[in-house]
Amino acid sequence: MAFVARYHDAWSLPNSQAMAFMRQAYADSVDFYGKQTSMADVLKDRETFAERWPDRAYSVRHGSETVSCIVTCRVTGTVEWFSRSVQRGKASSGIADFQVVWDPQSKKILSESSKVLKADKGLTEPSRLIAQWGVGRGKRKLSRQLRRRSRNLESL
Repeated sequence: MAFVARYHDAWSLPNSQAMAFMRQAYADSVDFYGKQTSMADVLKDRETFAERWPDRAYSVRHGSETVSCIVTCRVTGTVEWFSRSVQRGKASSGIADFQVVWDPQSKKILSESSKVLKADKGLTEPSRLIAQWGVGRGKRKLSRQLRRRSRNLESL
């Protein structure tokens, strides 16, 4: 589903761009990880995460998505991620199953949850994502993303 791909692509952008997308993505009230949550609180959660992990790369595993629509659309799949904070000297990488309920009429997320399937230990580079993208192409794509983010951080 195109919206979920855009969502994960946007979440991989520098913080200001990622948050601009997120502000448009959620309904006023969201079932957020099993708890009814206001959009303001969802955005606060997203912003806190983005500040903690300013360099992020998320990619939905090809072929993992399922979509079921009646009035709303339930989208499930598997996402691979790599996040890091150069400032804190930390990195996080792994695989998670996700579920989003999306309203095609309002184009808003009504529900979101995920469950980490595997957290990689000790990685300093996104080797899982590079492998998913294809070695040469993946390294170039990720290198461009991280250079862009570094330039954005330097301009602050």
